[in-house]
Amino acid sequence: MRGRSMGEITLKLKNILQRINELAEQRKSVSVPKLIAVSKTKPIEAIVELYKCGQYTFGENYVQELEEKANNEQIKRECPDIRWHYIGHLQRNKCNRIVKIPNLECIQTIDSIQLADSLNNACKNVQLSKPFGNLIVTTTANGE
Repeated sequence: MRGRSMGEITLKLKNILQRINELAEQRKSVSVPKLIAVSKTKPIEAIVELYKCGQYTFGENYVQELEEKANNEQIKRECPDIRWHYIGHLQRNKCNRIVKIPNLECIQTIDSIQLADSLNNACKNVQLSKPFGNLIVTTTANGE
């Protein structure tokens, strides 16, 4: 949090969330844009604090750190509606692990057909308690 106190951060978060809601209301949006707080390397306490202020969606870019946080007892107890996004490149050898992560809402970068196939197979091999969320597919200039 780069030298900022949690109080400063939570105040800024409340202002940002309020502004997002105001703008969505002005534009008569069907859905309100979602702010994703990138929580990589941040402590559990910071995630819980932001959750209590209304930030429910968090992004991680390391599968191991995402697993640890999503399965953390304090987070599970105090943040029941938390949603996780995996951001950045996902390695195919991590597909079986990522599909088991509780409250995983989105994998933001599917950058190859091979990765999509690996995720599809991983989902078939796991008994999911609820349907998997969203996948964001990216393409390269050569159409891959």
